[in-house]
Amino acid sequence: MQIPYQGVARDTQGAPLQNQTITLLLAIEDISGTELFSETHSTTTNQFGLFNVKIGSISSMPSNLWSNGDRFLHVNMDPTGGSVFTDLGTTQFLSVPYALYAETSNTPGPQGPTGPQGEQGNQGETGPQGPAGADGINGQDGAQGPQGPTGLTGATGPQGPIGLTGATGATGPQGPIGLTGPTGLLSSGTTAGNTTFWNGSQWVLNNSNLFNNGGNIGIGTTTPQLKLSVEGDIIANGGKYYVSGPIQSTFPSGVQGSLIYGSRNSGTQYPFLSSGNLILQSTSDLDRDILFVTGSTPSIKMNVTSSGNVGIGTNTPLSPLSIESAAGFNLSLTRTTNTTNFGSGISLNLLNSTNTNFRYAAISGGIKANTAATELGFLSLMVANGDGITDVAYGDEVMRLTTEKVTLKDVLNITPRATAPAAPAKGDIYFDNVTNKLRVYDGTTWQNCW
Repeated sequence: MQIPYQGVARDTQGAPLQNQTITLLLAIEDISGTELFSETHSTTTNQFGLFNVKIGSISSMPSNLWSNGDRFLHVNMDPTGGSVFTDLGTTQFLSVPYALYAETSNTPGPQGPTGPQGEQGNQGETGPQGPAGADGINGQDGAQGPQGPTGLTGATGPQGPIGLTGATGATGPQGPIGLTGPTGLLSSGTTAGNTTFWNGSQWVLNNSNLFNNGGNIGIGTTTPQLKLSVEGDIIANGGKYYVSGPIQSTFPSGVQGSLIYGSRNSGTQYPFLSSGNLILQSTSDLDRDILFVTGSTPSIKMNVTSSGNVGIGTNTPLSPLSIESAAGFNLSLTRTTNTTNFGSGISLNLLNSTNTNFRYAAISGGIKANTAATELGFLSLMVANGDGITDVAYGDEVMRLTTEKVTLKDVLNITPRATAPAAPAKGDIYFDNVTNKLRVYDGTTWQNCW
């Protein structure tokens, strides 16, 4: 059994709740207020606040719900669609629901008369094949038939296992010594370490161009100090140069210059390096710089000093990074995404009270919008909020410069002056310490701002 229930949901001001999801708690009670049945409905109102639900569509009503006494509908509603209900009151059910339950409904009526014979129906389809019956009793065996022809010869069977190996026979007598062979092409050299080579007509035995003393190899030297020592220039075309070795802290006596090698392990001398790095290193006994030279007319473009300073365009960097250039811009920073109010920045970091690397300030250049013809630039100055924990970000912006104006966050402090600035230009501003007024130069005279 289901009972249609329709209503209009309104707010506390009496206005309809239009197109809104609400929750209804509907309970059927007896005259004493005892709950006999309840269920919760979630429904959505229309543009007039009207809703329709069916009581009994969520849960089945008890069969004896209407059998004894008056019944009342108790309505609660949450206008937000939740479960915090507001009591909307109780209304008595009238006769319509009770008509579904008559006093005599529990007592069946008398058997009605047999109806007339209906017309014969159509022939039904043939049913499926029934199961097969049980096998009958076997008959008697027939007489033996005549002898069949002889079958074909079968294939040869597999090879049998090999028998055990017999005992080893006695050793035969020593044969005669053969004839001496001809003299070989190479004879013994005269100097240790020299390497033989073919000059096009004969083998040259004693040549020191490629020297091998059994440990180190020298090219152009007979005193190789390392695994490979080369005296002269090296050209490598069309190949790769693989290097791997430990970090160097000492060098063989007499070795001067710089090293280029790949780190194999960090060791203890330089624990900040890991395996696989490419290392350019000056020999420690000379304490030299590392220079980067390019150009059709070779010149030094970058210098890494032995103290750790890096110079670009200068050979005498005075700080960890020094840049000198005759061009209009010495340093260019580019952000590869075009995002409104974001751009390229410079982070200014210090160690905070817990020795943590912390960004206390930043300078950033960005754009106000990324739409054509509105891409106006700005320069932003950001300062940390002072908690020593949160890195500075755009939320800490204290000043912004654009082509139209300068924007300051909070307070602008101008140091007071007792006298006006000399040789002012139109638009100059200062705070007068005598009159306690802000003054601006109009091109002719100083004017008070109030």
